[in-house]
Amino acid sequence: MPEKMKIGLCGSLGQMCSSVLKLVLKNDNYQIKALYEPLKKVQKEDYIEHGGQIIYHSNDINVLTDADIILDFSHDNVTSVLVDFAVSNKKKLIIGTTRLSDATLAKINEASKKIAIFCSPNMSFGINFLLSVINIFARNLKDYDIEIIEKHHRRKKDAPSGTALKFFETLKKENPDLYTVYDRTKNDSARKKDEVGISSIRGGGEVGTHTVLFASDFDEIELTHRMNSREALAQGALVVIDFISSKDKGFFEYSDIINIK
Repeated sequence: MPEKMKIGLCGSLGQMCSSVLKLVLKNDNYQIKALYEPLKKVQKEDYIEHGGQIIYHSNDINVLTDADIILDFSHDNVTSVLVDFAVSNKKKLIIGTTRLSDATLAKINEASKKIAIFCSPNMSFGINFLLSVINIFARNLKDYDIEIIEKHHRRKKDAPSGTALKFFETLKKENPDLYTVYDRTKNDSARKKDEVGISSIRGGGEVGTHTVLFASDFDEIELTHRMNSREALAQGALVVIDFISSKDKGFFEYSDIINIK
């Protein structure tokens, strides 16, 4: 019987890690070894029962030493420290933290020469499939105006979402002249050819909806991904765990998993 993959979670008391944890506990291929919470003070009642053991959430990063693969859903400054820890302890690292700084991204790229690192601001397979095809639209619809609209629940702190920014990054690879516009309230001129408006909506319990609009004078094309449950993110994370488990080093993204011919 193959040995179970030993999983550690960073940001263990957050919503994303909680969703991943529920699925991992149901899967016989994985074993939860560590629950690291860097952003919230852990209480004595913060623990899970798994495989006949009690595993406590901890504010000590060293609990991750027993894990083979670490999943990170935290904050930029935490991720930066975690990358150093993963390199020092030769751990595979899956980063789902959004809005990473240039300094942290540079550290990740350098670390990937020594360990396997997978990075994606959104773990949903569906949203990453959409990311894999919008470049085809951008390549063939160069005279179309492009807008990005994202909607999330009232509790989401960052805007625009990391996924919306990833959409723009993908579009810009096809047209380097594109630039973002977040506020048109002070505009005194018509829309510029290469501007891409990014609109953020916050309210209610919306899990997450992203739309890319291509518009001409004659027609419009809308590509929309609507997430009905956080489980979509967690399911995608399991896909990534299986993918990276066979990698020794290198930097990987969902484009290395999804095959668009």
